Amino acid sequence: MQECPHCKSQQFIKSGIVKKNANGTNAKECAYYYSVSQKSDTSSQSQRRLALTLYLEGLGFRSIGRIIGFSHVAVYNWIKSFGEQIETIKQKEATIVEID
Repeated sequence: MQECPHCKSQQFIKSGIVKKNANGTNAKECAYYYSVSQKSDTSSQSQRRLALTLYLEGLGFRSIGRIIGFSHVAVYNWIKSFGEQIETIKQKEATIVEID
């Protein structure tokens, strides 16, 4: 059974057509509008890691996008988010070092 990604309610109302195979849906409790099926072009975590690996090997955003089948803008945003995650990890390191 499908459920609302916002409120987890299983009571819904069909509302319009998003694409040929997906109906638009409104949850009865929170009135959140969502699509029933997941988009086919949604990336998985393994595809994002592959993009990062290819970037670290020296490939450009456009060539990575052609290889894995996504736009160069999406690849750029993935690499940027990985970099931001690394920066937050770096900030958590100790900054005071004591030497005897």
